Amino acid sequence: MSWAVALGLPFAGMYMLYIFMFSGSNPGLRIERSGFFLAGIGLVLTLTGAVGLIRYLRRNPVERT
Repeated sequence: MSWAVALGLPFAGMYMLYIFMFSGSNPGLRIERSGFFLAGIGLVLTLTGAVGLIRYLRRNPVERT
């Protein structure tokens, strides 16, 4: 498991709690905050993939011919 997932998912859970418990009765505000949430999760997953690719390439260098 990557450190980005270990640090990102608890934060995402707390943010979801904030979105749905404290937004009140304003559905437009929930939709806007949900968009920011999805963008943040996408960023965490992209970062996780980049870190995994960098680790793989460092452990398995390409031979030059």
